[in-house]
Amino acid sequence: MLLQSDFIRRYGLSGNTLKILALIIMIVDHVGAVLLPQYRILRYIGRLAFPIYCFLITEGVIHTKNIYRYGIRLLEFAFISELPFDLAIHGKLLEFTDQNVFFTLFIGMVVVYITRVMDETKGLMAFMAGMGIALLMKVDYSAYGIIMIYCFYKFRENPLWMLISIGITNYIMGIGGTGSQKYAVFAMIPIFLYSGKKSYREKELLTDNTNNSDGSVKSVGEILLQYGFYAAYPIHLIILYLIKNI
Repeated sequence: MLLQSDFIRRYGLSGNTLKILALIIMIVDHVGAVLLPQYRILRYIGRLAFPIYCFLITEGVIHTKNIYRYGIRLLEFAFISELPFDLAIHGKLLEFTDQNVFFTLFIGMVVVYITRVMDETKGLMAFMAGMGIALLMKVDYSAYGIIMIYCFYKFRENPLWMLISIGITNYIMGIGGTGSQKYAVFAMIPIFLYSGKKSYREKELLTDNTNNSDGSVKSVGEILLQYGFYAAYPIHLIILYLIKNI
């Protein structure tokens, strides 16, 4: 939990709320990219989605009880989403100039996990390797995505340095482009309002496994919701592609 105040713990945003918010913002971003590129405001708003997902990845690594299942799920949807991503963003069935964001999140997850369980030197080596792999694979957000995920983890106990590092990273990303990436820093507002709870009805922290943090088995509804957040990415990309080409 970032800000240890009673108000945020009681009334702050849950992990599921952050996921829903990031999903809505991402869809807005892709509507702007695929259907309405003339409305730049949609892309400005969309810049807020990725930092929220980066933050949620670090929370997932910290609280999951099965890191391997978590990683496999991310990797599965990375491959599932690649064709929809290529069709929607590039208009081609296969395009290798960049890969979808699930690959970025998977690499970042591995970096955070290694940093968490190994010594500082090996963690730094994993971070450097993660950036290199991101560059070679040409994943969405490139090495900057790995930097953001790493910063969310390293400065999870220091909100000020988290804000500074994320702000600088996005500012540098925006240099030479349209400048829209600098708006991503506003994602820190909902992130700083994170309550540490998975949902408003539950007290346990955000997890990413088939069991709740108290050891109880998740309900069918909880499992469907969990997979729904993942599946929404390729599904909405396919829908946008079809709308554009009807």
